[in-house]
Amino acid sequence: MKSQNVLLLTLIILSLNGCASFRSDVNNATKFNPVIQQKNLVSVTFDFYHYYQSKAFDAIPKLMNYPGISSFNDIFKESLKNISNISEFETFVNKSNDVESQTRRRERDSLINRTDYVIRIEIYREKSFAKHFLAGLLSSATLTIFPTSYNWNYAVNVTVLDKKNLVVGKYSRNADVTTWYQTFLVLIYPFYVEEKQNEDIYIEMLSNIFN
Repeated sequence: MKSQNVLLLTLIILSLNGCASFRSDVNNATKFNPVIQQKNLVSVTFDFYHYYQSKAFDAIPKLMNYPGISSFNDIFKESLKNISNISEFETFVNKSNDVESQTRRRERDSLINRTDYVIRIEIYREKSFAKHFLAGLLSSATLTIFPTSYNWNYAVNVTVLDKKNLVVGKYSRNADVTTWYQTFLVLIYPFYVEEKQNEDIYIEMLSNIFN
């Protein structure tokens, strides 16, 4: 009977596999004038590039066919409130297979030619393959009793180009999200969810640039 209780207690402890995520401050965060610095209303094409890289595994950043965060459209819509002089805008999300699609390339060129400015937004989501692998190995070997962590780095680079394709502004922001795995972190997990930390970083980086 005693051995059964010990086994039951062990199973309960192992089932309490928890995690908690913590974000850094946004680097280079500064208050600027609006990105497009003129009083008249203008039209804009937002030209998006979403990159992913597992360093030490991927030789170069890989262009994804979708944003690195599922709620990106809502985040972009919220951040856009910080720009007050846009009369209308278009959006184009570049994909890795556009290199094979003349139709897609022509669509992008057509949007750019119709608007006064292009705001090229390059978003990077990066991790260290080695650190993630070792963290996962250690977590599995210790049955998540020993705390382990992995880190994601997020960066946004924004370039503003005018009708002549001349650069009129460049901005960059970056931040990190660190997620810790440990058995009893399940107790604080509801307050430090990774998805929430990621959304906060995206909103703050884009809003700070657009402001």
